[in-house]
Amino acid sequence: MTDMTTMTQFSYDPNATPEKRKGKAYVKFCSSDVMMAEMQIVTEGGENNMHSHPATDGFWWVVSGSAMFYDEHDSPTKIEAQQGIFVPRGVPYWFEKGGNEPLHLLHVAGRSKDHPDQPNRVNHRPRNDPPPDPKT
Repeated sequence: MTDMTTMTQFSYDPNATPEKRKGKAYVKFCSSDVMMAEMQIVTEGGENNMHSHPATDGFWWVVSGSAMFYDEHDSPTKIEAQQGIFVPRGVPYWFEKGGNEPLHLLHVAGRSKDHPDQPNRVNHRPRNDPPPDPKT
């Protein structure tokens, strides 16, 4: 966690070797008890499953490359470089790299202190499952 008694400067070196987990690479910038900021680097695929964050709002900004974000019905929204998307807490989504070049995606998340009992993440369905039929 970031020192909460002073300002913290950070920078991003796109050529640095980042921490890798779950098919993506991460460069952590800062965090506190209510927010965090990191760069996600996706060179191959990088898909995740349909999920939501019940107490966390997410801000995503494409620094380079492009991303495809999908809502709970798998309707796509393409986010190009220098564009972003806001995902409010509780809204199901998933995303993947949107083109051939590496995706550098700034992620800033803020957690509500009004919901301390909520899980950080709720998985709605596995990555490759089709969306539920709205007629059933």
